[in-house]
Amino acid sequence: MPYKNFIIIIPLLALSAIISFFSLPAALAIIVGLVLLVLSWRNVFWGVLFLSVYTPLEPFLLKFAPDEIYLYLRYGGEGFMAMLALILIGQKITNHKSQITNKSKIQNPNFQTNNSTFPRSPLDLPLLAFIVLGIISMILNYEPGVPWYVGFLGLRQVLRYVVLYYIVILAGFSRQQIIIILKVMTGLVLLEAGLGVAQAMIGERADMFFLPGKRREFPGLDLVAGVEQFWLSGQRVFATLGRYDRLGVFLSFFLLIFSGLAVSLGKLPSEHE
Repeated sequence: MPYKNFIIIIPLLALSAIISFFSLPAALAIIVGLVLLVLSWRNVFWGVLFLSVYTPLEPFLLKFAPDEIYLYLRYGGEGFMAMLALILIGQKITNHKSQITNKSKIQNPNFQTNNSTFPRSPLDLPLLAFIVLGIISMILNYEPGVPWYVGFLGLRQVLRYVVLYYIVILAGFSRQQIIIILKVMTGLVLLEAGLGVAQAMIGERADMFFLPGKRREFPGLDLVAGVEQFWLSGQRVFATLGRYDRLGVFLSFFLLIFSGLAVSLGKLPSEHE
């Protein structure tokens, strides 16, 4: 009984300390982040599901974020994504070494291990070619006076989905989990496409609603989540992604993802295997 009381008291004390030291929006962000971290540590699937939903909605949601948590929300998703990738890579390396150690201890000539630490996917070469072409395009379209890293910032939007894709591959999700992720991403793709069509039909009012053009100034930083509208209303659409090129990359990238996962899905073991 005393042990159960400590389980309740300690989280409440930690919650009170967070609320005392931080503003309410920052405290809520920290609490949500901690809950998400615990869930992802127990099962990476929940972290991937969160990132699948949050990443395409992030530019639009940041429009309503208070200044005190804006930077954490803007870069927290990428940091969390990198953390999941590092955890999975560490697990793969550890498991591979354990297999080699166990193989050396078992005197059985028929005992085999998987020699590949990282699984391959049907999209390895297409994604590599996509990134190489992006780098070549940056070099060919370079203009004097433009910082060299601007092109990489544009490519960063694509790399986020590439990293998320390989997190799914490394996690080795079951068939049922892959189907859930596919359903969620299919819903998001249809949502973004539908919002783009609606934005083109509605025009200026939709542009003003979705355009995250508010400039945020921080010490040493001057950030804009989207772009200033230099086109006529209805000519270019961007839905919740903040830029028309991001929407185009998002839709085309996930068409490629769906093709590769559709091929891989038939090779995944079922839940009962």
